[in-house]
Amino acid sequence: VNLRKREKVAEQAEKRLRFEEQQFRALVEHSLDIIVILNLEGIVTYINPAIERVLGYKVEERIGANVLEVIHPDDLIPLADKTAILFTDTDGHVVQFEMRLRHKDGSWHMFEAMGSNLVHNNVVEAVIVNYRDITERKRAEDMLKESEAQYRLLADHMRDLVWIMDMDLKVTYISPSVEKILGY
Repeated sequence: VNLRKREKVAEQAEKRLRFEEQQFRALVEHSLDIIVILNLEGIVTYINPAIERVLGYKVEERIGANVLEVIHPDDLIPLADKTAILFTDTDGHVVQFEMRLRHKDGSWHMFEAMGSNLVHNNVVEAVIVNYRDITERKRAEDMLKESEAQYRLLADHMRDLVWIMDMDLKVTYISPSVEKILGY
């Protein structure tokens, strides 16, 4: 009777484990972020299907490839310190960085990456990196900066007095012409 109870408990635990593994796999396989597992030589040992949606590569094309192959050459030197930490810091700290990755069509996309060295984790025993495509966000930020610079140039060189106030009527901007017009 005790043996049957233990077998039933073991069977339930195994069923629960399979279910949790299927849930985890579904999360990873359907993620919008690219999730990569690397060995200590920087070779891709696993990559989720997001690679095809985001960068156009088939999973099979990237397994066994060096992760550096798709990083923009101009980003390699600035990333050297971050990658050195990522591949040597075995305490599992998260390392964040930005870089450009080459799409299969040859274009470059901007990514935010977060990686952890989990080599000493008995389950993972690798470096894991999540890549999020931030290309559109960076374009929007650049357009906003450009727009702000144009308006600043325009406002700063007007002969009229221009001021901006917030909803509490607190002045947030006054054009430099205030000095010429009012002497302030």
